[in-house]
Amino acid sequence: LALGLGISAVVLATAFYIVSLLQYRTEAELRDSRLTTGLNATVLSVELWMERERQQIELLARDPEVRACLAELSSITRDAQVSDLKDKLLQADAQARLRRQIHATFGEAARYAIWDRQFMTLADWSSDGNGVGDAASPSGAALLTRVFAGETVIRMPGAHEPITANYVLPPDRSRVSVIAPVRDDSGRVGGALLLFGLGAAQRLEELLEVVRVGKTGETYAFDKNGRMISESRFHDSLVAVGLLEREQSASGLLLIRDPGGELTAGFRPRDEPAAWPLTKMAQLAVQGRDGVDLDGYRNYLGAEVIGAWHWFPDAEFGIALEVQMREMRGTLRWMRLETNVLLLMLGLSFLGIVLSLLRLRRLRANVVSNRQLGQYRLVEKIGEGGMATVYRASHALLKRPTAIKILKAEIANRRTLAWFEREVQLVSHLRHPNTIVVYDYGVTPGGLLYYVMEFLEGKTLGELVAESGPISVSRTLHLLEQALGALREAHQVGVVHRDIKPQNLMVCQCGGEVDFLKVLDFGLVKQIVPADQAMSTVLAGTPRYMAPERLLEPQENDPRSDLYALGAVAYYLLSGQEIYAEVPAAQLLTRILQQAPAPLAQVASQPI
Repeated sequence: LALGLGISAVVLATAFYIVSLLQYRTEAELRDSRLTTGLNATVLSVELWMERERQQIELLARDPEVRACLAELSSITRDAQVSDLKDKLLQADAQARLRRQIHATFGEAARYAIWDRQFMTLADWSSDGNGVGDAASPSGAALLTRVFAGETVIRMPGAHEPITANYVLPPDRSRVSVIAPVRDDSGRVGGALLLFGLGAAQRLEELLEVVRVGKTGETYAFDKNGRMISESRFHDSLVAVGLLEREQSASGLLLIRDPGGELTAGFRPRDEPAAWPLTKMAQLAVQGRDGVDLDGYRNYLGAEVIGAWHWFPDAEFGIALEVQMREMRGTLRWMRLETNVLLLMLGLSFLGIVLSLLRLRRLRANVVSNRQLGQYRLVEKIGEGGMATVYRASHALLKRPTAIKILKAEIANRRTLAWFEREVQLVSHLRHPNTIVVYDYGVTPGGLLYYVMEFLEGKTLGELVAESGPISVSRTLHLLEQALGALREAHQVGVVHRDIKPQNLMVCQCGGEVDFLKVLDFGLVKQIVPADQAMSTVLAGTPRYMAPERLLEPQENDPRSDLYALGAVAYYLLSGQEIYAEVPAAQLLTRILQQAPAPLAQVASQPI
């Protein structure tokens, strides 16, 4: 939200400042300001549009039902014979469930397809399963490879080769599709989900129509082949000179080529349009070179224009703003009025985006201000960390006290969302009595992940030692035995905690038993996978309780690192001091790697 508001404020403030200077500038400066201001504002609008389209499909890709359908269809490809694979995929219950879920979210107009990591089409929107069971084309496989690497890809309108080989594309040339990775419970990308038919192309068209300078200015989009992928302002002229039929659209058909002279003035080139070169602007843009040309060049109708353009390399398309030279040579007396109207339209466009962002923020804020989250009533905030805030809550019907952990809005990006979601999914599979119990999880109306866990009243081992000093050997053994039981179960199912420390071990009264220990905060858990599949190489954890091997290799996820950390906890309980307590923070990592801690018998006040 802050970024969206900041961009809007800066762009509008800059634009109005430019207006105040227009009357004092030369004609060349006016041309440049007019072009670059309009282009820059359009670029920002298009970037916000692309982010909205990405977020829309990424939210669907995280949906538990969509992920379950992908897993079921993928299992069929592993078990079925090649001869009956297509039939088994089409007859799978997951096909209907996937269609219901997508249509329930986006409506009946939504079109979709999904592929597995072997580039096989598992499902699509068509009633006859056109392409299901078929492999991707070479260009389609190259595109899906980007998605399996974790990228959400926007595919712009135009004459595309189908992603699936031999797939019959619908005739709509104005289609914008978005493809997002679908991750399994371990966070690994297991499939690619494509979505289109939601009006993305129309929304882009509306953004481009906002910036039409004067009577001859237009803003349009084009692909890497120099083909227009939006509508032309001069459709009637294109029909009159024979470049389009009356019923045809410029999007996906018109090549931005220089005919050599002005067609609307009667010039007739000798060569066919296919032999014409790209316009000067298009030649530079498809090479990835942004630019402004105030000297003039011919556009696709052969008219002399000045222009500015920008290339979006990830989505492989560009936008251009062009105005005919004859209009710019005319009087400038309407310049200020026209520019003010342009800025007003841009302001309204940005206002719509900002209002949308504000509405999203209100939805997120209402969770706290209304003190209600589904069936749970928030009572008070009891904790806050770098990623999330924890509230004490009560179930509306069961009246059961619970704790609810909500991811913070300001750090809700793709990486932290995946990290937070992995925590709850992995912990929910653990059943040991000394592991904190997870009851439920979901997404707030504002799009924030949360989960509900048991509410514990007690003290962490850190608080216990801070208040009472070192703990006896017998009590320490009793507490460590419970922690080991919880970790044993986690390690057996392939989960490493990675942040065992006194603050994540709580002593409470549970089921009538006192001195009952609970292992908390699996926020840094990691599944045991090969190193080349590790999701992150970020150093995560508390250094004084990290094994030296993890300091050298942050991606290491060996269960023995938890046992090392628990040993460091035992050192703290028995001595009342953390290991390396005497070492300054600046030298801590070097000391851990090079020297063992002081022997426990030397620092403990009780016999060891």
